[in-house]
Amino acid sequence: MELQAAVMGARLAQKVLSTRNLRIDNATYWSDSKTVLQWLTMDPRNFHQFVMHRVAEILVDWNSGTTLVEQWRWIPSKLNVADGATKVTGQTQQETWITGPEFLKTDASNWPISKKQESIIDTSEIRKHVMTTHTKSVVMFNAHDFSNWRRLYRAVELVILFIDRLRAKCAGQDMPTTTTTAHVSKAKMLLYKQSQAIAFAAEMKTLSAGPALLKGSRLAGLNAYLGNDGVLRTRGRLNAVDIAEDAIILAVPRPPQMAPIPRARVGSFERPFTYTGVDYFGPLLVNVGRRKEKRWVALFTCLTLRAVHFEIAYSLDTSSCIMCLANFMALRGTPREIFSDNGTNFRATEKAVREELKKIEHDKITIKFDGIKWRFNPPGAPHMGGAWERLVRTTKGILKNICPSYSFNDEGLRNALMEAQFIINSRPLTFVSLDSEDDAALTPNHLLLGSANGYKPLPKEGMNLKRRWNETQRFGDRFWQRWVKEYAPVLTRRTKWFEKVPPITIGSIVVVVDELLPRNLWLKGRVTDALMANDGQVRRVTIKTQHGAIERPATMVAVLDVGLENGN
Repeated sequence: MELQAAVMGARLAQKVLSTRNLRIDNATYWSDSKTVLQWLTMDPRNFHQFVMHRVAEILVDWNSGTTLVEQWRWIPSKLNVADGATKVTGQTQQETWITGPEFLKTDASNWPISKKQESIIDTSEIRKHVMTTHTKSVVMFNAHDFSNWRRLYRAVELVILFIDRLRAKCAGQDMPTTTTTAHVSKAKMLLYKQSQAIAFAAEMKTLSAGPALLKGSRLAGLNAYLGNDGVLRTRGRLNAVDIAEDAIILAVPRPPQMAPIPRARVGSFERPFTYTGVDYFGPLLVNVGRRKEKRWVALFTCLTLRAVHFEIAYSLDTSSCIMCLANFMALRGTPREIFSDNGTNFRATEKAVREELKKIEHDKITIKFDGIKWRFNPPGAPHMGGAWERLVRTTKGILKNICPSYSFNDEGLRNALMEAQFIINSRPLTFVSLDSEDDAALTPNHLLLGSANGYKPLPKEGMNLKRRWNETQRFGDRFWQRWVKEYAPVLTRRTKWFEKVPPITIGSIVVVVDELLPRNLWLKGRVTDALMANDGQVRRVTIKTQHGAIERPATMVAVLDVGLENGN
């Protein structure tokens, strides 16, 4: 109410000052409220809204007000003539109401002054600033954003250096400029604690309370304890050896449940290579004149049919990758979706594919990339590209062991890759029946060429062929031999290499390994009889094939994951 009176006084004075033909040199405002006078000397922004707006209205410094803080003075209540209008007294104040208090007739030096020591600051209307902080006992770092361990702890140590710089600045000390070994150790300890807090939260809570771990705990056999630094460690049996500290216990990554088979792997009623995976491998050396140059191989695989297609890349730049993709599309058609890792050339090629109306002119033939959707696997997840990584691994391993012994030129390398491509596309994928030739084992070539034997080796007798062609044929034979050694074990059913393999059972569908036969001509059949030894292992089987029954040792038989199971 005192503040409201001050506002009304300032407004009334403004009306008087604006009167015409009235010259006023100065104005003085009197209030017996020391609180209001204190508010007028303070920043209005420190008050709550009601007081803030009215103080700002009074003072010209803060708003459109016409009064200065120096014009406001204090008057005792007993001398304040306006006080008579708010109190009931027996005395009349008519004279003082009109003329004002007597001290106004004297010099300004005799006017009343408020003693500072009597002033009491009223803080009830001052805006209170509340700062809330939320603390965490464990600082969490997103380790999945980093590709390796060194990058992770180096990033954390930079955070620690920043904190140390802030603390030194607040303390007025010299700020550190570079990281030290102490920062590295502290960063690693923080990451150890974070990993343990996620993986062993229950064990750490139990150990911090004092008792030992229960027998059912994963760490029960490790003699685990919680160190003074809060890190979970294990006490070993090497107490006599001078070891600086006990080993730190870490968590093993827990992969989630295997995802359902993606649509690209079961794209029925789609043409081959509608869903394509792509990857590079190499380099391979070729002869160009008297020098050797590097070549890379772009492997395209149909995710539905498991067929492969090879293209030779002359470099790892984006232009070469685009040309490999254009050559592939010219032969196999435009894929609907392409899957790959995060290679820089793949990223740049995908960017070119996404550009609207992007075209590549080659030999007056326009190839459009419209409609292609490129999917990239997340970094550090090679298992998500297993559909093509397995083919790359096997093909690359065989080529590495064969190519150094041959002096390929570009033409010979391409012919050798085509031989390897046909061999891979001739591998059996499933088995239906042995009753007729039409129901032979299904291979990728069935859907690419119409049959598994679309390719027939040319006769070698009586033909005058160039040496390069003979070399590529020998390469095809050696590739087949390597393929036998490296791919055949993949077809067998084995749980662990150090355990006994499951015995071959009657009804199993098998491939008969015979390295003397020409490539792609292995027999397939169904086991009709199995001779089991005393140790429970099958050493000899009888196989029914399209050419009759044959007997073979189990070591020369590769079991396919198809066929009879429980009589079905």
